[in-house]
Amino acid sequence: MAYLMVIGNLSPNFQLESYTNTTAGGSPAVKIVYMFTGHKDGNLNATDIATIKNSRLYIVQYYVQSKYQNYMPMLQKMVESFTIIK
Repeated sequence: MAYLMVIGNLSPNFQLESYTNTTAGGSPAVKIVYMFTGHKDGNLNATDIATIKNSRLYIVQYYVQSKYQNYMPMLQKMVESFTIIK
């Protein structure tokens, strides 16, 4: 939850859409879906997927202005393909 507070404080007009459990690289992870206002890009939809393995934090971040749902299958395939080897 500390990570969620950090992105909420750093992202103007932060609006949490969902916070769910998932996996990344074969490890338990969290998926955070939110919206915020970018400094140059206007309103953005975002997904962060975060996991910890061997005391290291790994985060995949995805931001897009429009057609957010169109790219979600590709993002999910990329996340499923990750392997954390260390």
